[in-house]
Amino acid sequence: MSTTVRDVAAEAGVSPSTVSRVLRGTVSVSAEKRRAVLEAVAKLGFHPNALARALKTRRTHVIALIIPDITNPYYAEIARGVEDCTWSKGYVTIVANTANDPSREDAYLRVLQENRVDGVVIAVAGSGGPHLKAFMAGVPVVTVGRELGGGLRTDAVVVDNVAGMRAATEYLLSLGHRDIAFIGGNPAVSSSHARLLGYKQALEAAGIPVRGEWVLPGDFSIASGASAVERLRQDRMPTAIVCANDLSAIGAMRALKQRGLRIPSDISVVGFDDIPIATEVEPPLTTVAQPVRQMGEKAVGLLLDRTEGRRKRAKRVVLAAQLVVRESTGERK
Repeated sequence: MSTTVRDVAAEAGVSPSTVSRVLRGTVSVSAEKRRAVLEAVAKLGFHPNALARALKTRRTHVIALIIPDITNPYYAEIARGVEDCTWSKGYVTIVANTANDPSREDAYLRVLQENRVDGVVIAVAGSGGPHLKAFMAGVPVVTVGRELGGGLRTDAVVVDNVAGMRAATEYLLSLGHRDIAFIGGNPAVSSSHARLLGYKQALEAAGIPVRGEWVLPGDFSIASGASAVERLRQDRMPTAIVCANDLSAIGAMRALKQRGLRIPSDISVVGFDDIPIATEVEPPLTTVAQPVRQMGEKAVGLLLDRTEGRRKRAKRVVLAAQLVVRESTGERK
């Protein structure tokens, strides 16, 4: 005969409801009772029936995190923030990687809906399509780093991308640069548009026209940063480049060096994100830092407010970005 919650309660000297609260990760249980329950669980070899509990409570205590690029250190930091926070609240996190493919994102959402996760934190692969709208009708969703298009409203945690990129461009202007190029990110996502807008605002405020040939497309990858530099004409090179993220900035620096250009003596480069490797490249990268782990933690907080019934209206949290000056930028010569 299998061990039950009542058996664990009797062994620990507590009520069955206390055992349930401990197993759900509820914080309103004393450390002494929690320890007694966990010792009884270990001694009796008790394994709660997650499916039965989910059917009874309509909760699984499982949160899904869907990200577009698991190899990008930016998303690794978000994942750490999400996982640390969910674990401390008695939830577990499963991670899915869409590779920036909306159809793959759709497939993951269908599986998650069938398996009854309590909620989803997502950095959308694009702007959010009909598949996400249908999913949101039954499962709480919080977007992180990127926002939905098409008039879709849900909880969101983002950084002030416009202000961050404007500050980066203004810093280059303060160093005397007037010929400043921009390497963009995935054009389908909101953060790309916002960072381009910040770049344009800074130039326009300084009375400098935006040159179309210096607004270069990209996709947030190292390869796209390098290929963008390769498209620049040798006889019409900018004196500075500001990039939509650090990976594309690192790719741009690599391609500039291959052209024989010195950074920052010949050309300055700025990134966006402040991923750990930004301090390891040569020269260390000037960038716009995002509070990435905090974004993950706040996304979980918004999600649990929804899943635990504390709030119904959508909420948008905007965090500040901060320019971090390192050696990849210098005065225009």
